[in-house]
Amino acid sequence: MNLPAHRYQFRIIPLEETRLPEYKGSTFRGGFGHALRWYEIT
Repeated sequence: MNLPAHRYQFRIIPLEETRLPEYKGSTFRGGFGHALRWYEIT
């Protein structure tokens, strides 16, 4: 089985002041997971 892997780095710059929850990692992971699921389906 050949499973290619890639590493990406993102820099997110908000356009206006934003407040994030204490545990930011789960917020970003959920957002990227949702986006990647949508991408895989289409």
